[in-house]
Amino acid sequence: MTKKRMIVYIGLLGASLVLFGGIYGFSMLDPGNIAYIYNNFDTEQHYFGWLAYRDADWKLPPGLHDRLIYPDDTSVIFTDSIPILAFVFKLFSNLLPPTFQYFGIWALLSIFLTGVFSANILWGFCKKDMAVFLSSVLMMIAPTVMIRAFVHEALGGQWLLMMALWILFWVYRESTTECPGGFSTALVLRSAALGFLVAGIHMYFIPICGIILAGCALYLVMSNRLWTQAVSLIVSYVAAGLFAIWLWGGFSTDLPMGNADYTIGNPANLNALFNPLDYSMFFPGLPLNMGGQDDGFGYIGLGLWLVVILAILMIIRADSVKINGAFLISMVVMIMAALWFCTYPIITFGEKLFFSYRLPEFIDGIMAIFRCNGRGIWVLSYTLSISALIVVCKKSESIKKAAIIPVFLLICIILQTADISPLMRYKYEYCSKPEAVENPLTESQELKALVDTGRYKHVFMDESLVWGEAPTIFAMENHLTTNRFYLARQNEEANKRRNEEAKQELADDTFYIFPKSEKSQMKTLGLTIVYKDNYYYVGVADTLSD
Repeated sequence: MTKKRMIVYIGLLGASLVLFGGIYGFSMLDPGNIAYIYNNFDTEQHYFGWLAYRDADWKLPPGLHDRLIYPDDTSVIFTDSIPILAFVFKLFSNLLPPTFQYFGIWALLSIFLTGVFSANILWGFCKKDMAVFLSSVLMMIAPTVMIRAFVHEALGGQWLLMMALWILFWVYRESTTECPGGFSTALVLRSAALGFLVAGIHMYFIPICGIILAGCALYLVMSNRLWTQAVSLIVSYVAAGLFAIWLWGGFSTDLPMGNADYTIGNPANLNALFNPLDYSMFFPGLPLNMGGQDDGFGYIGLGLWLVVILAILMIIRADSVKINGAFLISMVVMIMAALWFCTYPIITFGEKLFFSYRLPEFIDGIMAIFRCNGRGIWVLSYTLSISALIVVCKKSESIKKAAIIPVFLLICIILQTADISPLMRYKYEYCSKPEAVENPLTESQELKALVDTGRYKHVFMDESLVWGEAPTIFAMENHLTTNRFYLARQNEEANKRRNEEAKQELADDTFYIFPKSEKSQMKTLGLTIVYKDNYYYVGVADTLSD
């Protein structure tokens, strides 16, 4: 690594800190700051998933634990707690403070790595460090990342798409050398690393990044008939991903992967790339056809759209344009595959529905695994953005007035920031004004006294509660297990089985929590009610009533 490149990386780290502080506030980097956790169910799920995993004894595979759907095991995958980080911090749990969250560190890292992989891509086509630096900063101001941070933290790791695109453009450059097949080992290592990371961060990234790698494999075959490299690319990606899923316990639970009904409801709208919803200063949000389509948010921002327009003009005005036919075809196929994935099974533009369709049931089943498939629009967002920046940066090397492109990119950064300032303001307020939660169970002195005895290890929530937020918070804050939790996938039959088994043989180390309407059932079971309010009743086995 050259000294100049190291300076660029340091500059990107500094820019990441400035962006993070301006968007979320530096308090979010405090590992002890969990005030925002109660802003929505997703953040509760992610944090409590980590807390339960941290409290649990080690199992094999190491992503498994029994603290959320006790006595059954679940995987840290299904709480969206970023399994890789959960595992790393669990290793050092004894050295960490009792209250510890890593989502702020993760959000900062995601911004920085987006810049790093953007720079690595651009350096393959442009040697002007200032143009590369400013372009990378522009890529870091991605509204699709901001909208996820501190709501669905794992999905903020969209730098994984940039890593996949880095592999794609690296393969393109290497395939044009005198020894086009001489990068096999490096290709396997890079694709395997990506496969392991996507499965260890969030499984939604598996098909999204997989589409990019499939485009890369197609190019290898079309350009130089590099079948071995193409196959090894896909095999190493899939094998590493499967290994990671096993490692984090994804294959060791009986949770369903999806339901075909979920394939309708969250597909992207065809206006996604230029629909800012309510997050632009300059442009109004565009209508959607149905609820849930906002999940396919792919707006790239005014600054990046100006880069796209300039790149198109540069290509049109060029005296000659060298186009690698195989690469162009591969990119088109990749984009069409991503477009199909993110819009299935309805094609809409704004409020207008063009048509809907269904494919064979087994395809529906596969799509149901990734039920919020509208997120596949990110492939188009990032491919369009980085491709336009490649054109602009590459053309800058032939422009006599060297300052023109950096000045243009700086203007784009300013406009990008101004454009999505409503989103930034919303995120800052969201993080700095957390939701206040009054939990009667946690605040109860009677229950606190019982917890302090040390005899209680579990919380049972009757199925009549469906999913009780207050009992879950009570259990997690007191490091107790639960028999029900807000998992990414639910096995309702197993939920009912655990519910019935727990009531057949009462345990003397368990709090039994029911809604007030089930008071008679508690008496029938022989439970002694030790706490009650306007909604929750808590009981213990009669043997402990004294």
